[in-house]
Amino acid sequence: MTEKNNMEVPKTTLFHKVAGTGIFIPSIAVTWLGSGAVTFAVQLLIFTVVYPFSPTLFRKINETVVWWWWLIIVWAMEWWSGMDVVISSPNGEFTKAETSVVLGNHAGDVDWMLGWYVASKVNMLQGCKAYMKKLSMVLPILGWSWWLSDYVFLSRDWSKDENTLKKTFETLRSYPFKFWICLFAEGTRKSPSKLAESQKWCRDNKKPVLDHVLWPRTKGFTATMMALEGTVEVVYDMTMAPDPDYPPSFGKMLRGQFSRCYLNVKTIRDIPKTEEGLKALCEQVFVDKNADLEYMKQHRTFPYPIIKEGLGKRWVSRASMYFWTTVIQGTIIYLLLTSDSAFVRNGIVALHVILGLGLMGLMHYAAGNKPAGSKAKAE
Repeated sequence: MTEKNNMEVPKTTLFHKVAGTGIFIPSIAVTWLGSGAVTFAVQLLIFTVVYPFSPTLFRKINETVVWWWWLIIVWAMEWWSGMDVVISSPNGEFTKAETSVVLGNHAGDVDWMLGWYVASKVNMLQGCKAYMKKLSMVLPILGWSWWLSDYVFLSRDWSKDENTLKKTFETLRSYPFKFWICLFAEGTRKSPSKLAESQKWCRDNKKPVLDHVLWPRTKGFTATMMALEGTVEVVYDMTMAPDPDYPPSFGKMLRGQFSRCYLNVKTIRDIPKTEEGLKALCEQVFVDKNADLEYMKQHRTFPYPIIKEGLGKRWVSRASMYFWTTVIQGTIIYLLLTSDSAFVRNGIVALHVILGLGLMGLMHYAAGNKPAGSKAKAE
């Protein structure tokens, strides 16, 4: 029988009701994408001017540039929507600023943003990297910015991806600061058909049958750990579980609506050295995730101490949003007040509508959502 938790839920105010209509989404979209365009332009400039002479200096500057933009996502989660992220850990300790591989599970369309949220709490947001599908690289602004920040774009065909990973590992071994590599080893989002396919594969291959996660693809994890031995200090097993009463989504976040997600963090420092050992570790992590998610389903909490210290809202994300709103919206207001052209004024209105819809589509794609019926296979 599922237990009910007694955590508080913020009261719904008039502001929340107005924001819930989505009236602010166009302005948020213009600020986010406008600031992203400025950020990318700065990235491209320093890449052109600095990178040929000092890739290390470029990366040090670049991490600050993108951090100031990415903080808008953190602002949207902790200030705008007031999302409650309940973090727990077996040893009662939060993550540290260490070079690590983060093994996560897919849990909705904001799971990658939750990774950013956690990273921001230990000053690792600017060092976040992830393995993305190759088409993500052409996403306007976001994909381009990720490419200049050393995100890894894969075709999910090992024969094609092997050389890409080798080049990536060469870069990361000489990185000038600590970083996180975020891996969603399931390879795709869970759906009833994909879960059934994964379970069939498990039965056919005499693996434990999982109900809450897909069986992981281990090649990316083992290749990463083998290549970055001596660089990666720790593996973080992060298990995400949305609250069934207040599940997070990108749409709810943009509308300023409350949501809650549970996140459990396990620290793994005893890391095998062999490929078989690493494969077994990755598989065991997902077996344990499945057990923890089953406990969550029954008890509405993970079976570990909840961490509270150091996880409060931070003003730096709000400062970032204030800065970018002033720059982007201030420019737009100036154009509206000084331009006599109806074309310019109508164009600004149309821009808000188009970018509002575009942001929803961009984030939906970046989250990895695909049409129903797309297939996944375990490796």
